[in-house]
Amino acid sequence: MSKHTAGPWRYIEGIRGEFVVLSGTHPDLSIGVAVTMGEEANANLIAAAPELLESLTALVTLFAPLAGDSTQTLWIDNARAAITKAKGEQV
Repeated sequence: MSKHTAGPWRYIEGIRGEFVVLSGTHPDLSIGVAVTMGEEANANLIAAAPELLESLTALVTLFAPLAGDSTQTLWIDNARAAITKAKGEQV
């Protein structure tokens, strides 16, 4: 799988009421993803995806060495699995 499109991403309301998630800072050169009308929450989530992935990766790097009990280890493992999934790699 190819590397994801780097952020920042944002969304705008399309001409038919749908939301279009755009990547980059130049709308005319951006890759768009249409999200149907009424799914603004999904558009927000898609637009935040690059920042979420970057933040989760940083948190795992910082906190994994500090995980002490089984609950903390489980959360770190879940975060690693989500990062792997987001990158399109095998879980």
